Amino acid sequence: MNSCSKVASSLSYAMLITVVLASGAVLAGWFFAIDFLKNPVEGQIPVAPTTATCFILCGVAYATLVKKESQEEISRHRTWLIAACTILVSIICMLVIGHNYCSGTIPDFEQILFPYKLNAVDKFAPGRMSPSTAIYFLMVSLSLSIFDRRLRLPYSQGLLVFMLFMALLNLVGYFYGLPYLCGLGAFTRIAGPTALGFLLLGTSLLLIRPEQKIMHLLTNDTFGGITARAILPVAILCPAIIGWIAATGEQNKVWNWTYGAAFMVVSNIAILCIVVALLSKKLEGIDKEKRIALEEKESLATQRDTFMAVLTHDLKNPLIGADRVLDGLLRGNAGSLSEEQTHALLLLRQSNEDLLSMVKTLLHLYKYDRDAEVLFFETTSIEPAIEEAVSELLPLAKNHQIELRHQVSDTTPTVRIDRTAMSHVITNLIQNAIKFSGKNAVIEVTAENLDDDFCLVKIHDNGPGIPKRVLEHLFERYSQGDSGKHYKTGTGLGLFLCHQIVQAHDGTLTCVSAEDTGTTFAIMLRKAVAAHERVPG
Repeated sequence: MNSCSKVASSLSYAMLITVVLASGAVLAGWFFAIDFLKNPVEGQIPVAPTTATCFILCGVAYATLVKKESQEEISRHRTWLIAACTILVSIICMLVIGHNYCSGTIPDFEQILFPYKLNAVDKFAPGRMSPSTAIYFLMVSLSLSIFDRRLRLPYSQGLLVFMLFMALLNLVGYFYGLPYLCGLGAFTRIAGPTALGFLLLGTSLLLIRPEQKIMHLLTNDTFGGITARAILPVAILCPAIIGWIAATGEQNKVWNWTYGAAFMVVSNIAILCIVVALLSKKLEGIDKEKRIALEEKESLATQRDTFMAVLTHDLKNPLIGADRVLDGLLRGNAGSLSEEQTHALLLLRQSNEDLLSMVKTLLHLYKYDRDAEVLFFETTSIEPAIEEAVSELLPLAKNHQIELRHQVSDTTPTVRIDRTAMSHVITNLIQNAIKFSGKNAVIEVTAENLDDDFCLVKIHDNGPGIPKRVLEHLFERYSQGDSGKHYKTGTGLGLFLCHQIVQAHDGTLTCVSAEDTGTTFAIMLRKAVAAHERVPG
């Protein structure tokens, strides 16, 4: 929830508390005959006790909705409480409407409840709930009943918005001294405080879920949300206030109707121009801040790229040098070695090779994440990439007493690949097979034609296999099996990188394995005539 949504929620609570406390004060005024609480504006229509009761019931339903945690269902007793409140409000409103329009068949239940308190204020249906008020409450009840249903259109919020505009029309009628805007025909007019209460209640209901539907247009942190929050208050308040000034001047003979209309038009234009100018300046400042932040981000990315290039270069060179020295020692260039010395140097060389492989993997992965890895495609056979990987790892396999063999079918189609990148994939898969296979194991690398459209490369070993729970996440970033965690040089990035490279070749990398039966990695590539060339960069 962003800062605007938090402000909206706090404002919603404040509005609801105001409506409920004011409604409680109205009821106290009726029960204890305190005229000021019933009607704070002398000579105007008082708020009916049934109206105050309905406001409180809507407030209870609102409070129940507020307790609903995001993305969770309301508990059953809370659902029933909302339903009970909305049904009770609907029954009261329908009885009011029925009594006003069918007075001979539906009893005056307000007179039954408050027989000595409803004094005549208006000459039609004195002291009763206005039919306009009843209709507004019916709209609020319907909105509450479907409030959290996932509907394609925002019907609930749409009802509230329509009710808000009607209540605003009634309030403007009082503001301008036009009583015919405050009711329906000859029936009791809606009270001014009641219209204000609907404005507060409707707005508070809209603000319950500031991240949804209509309210999201106002509460989001985008330029659209900022613009809406800046213009909407001005669009609502300024025309009403300026119009009231124009009408008051005309009534007091300060100016005529034409001058008042011209004053209203020019004033609205001036205010909107000022608002647009201020908003433009604010958006320009936000845009400048974002541009500066983007430039800083790009600068950091460039520095990071340079750092990674220097780091990997500085790490690879000494590792390659150490590998050559170790290889020379093992060949006896510095004299004969004892069995213990040979074993120690083999372990050291293996550790050095693992570290070099990890550095290369991290560099490749970083380039793919930055979309900086450029693949140079060529139409060729897959055999050179396989032979390059096998020849590189054959000494390692012999050191582990593992037989490594390969076979490429004569019918294998040509493919469009980056030979270096594909060789890296095959090397990584063979290296993993050697790492997790025991002595006297056999690793087979084969390539064959599949359905005359694909080249299928398989790397099969008869090792311990991969558990099913690990197999499901095998190609995810940082994924390692239980056995893989024993290798301190592992990063869990090798298979993820292989998967990324094969995908960049418009191919697929899959794995079939079962514990104690071996593992088979399969690379499926389109033959050259059907391959899709990847755009470098």
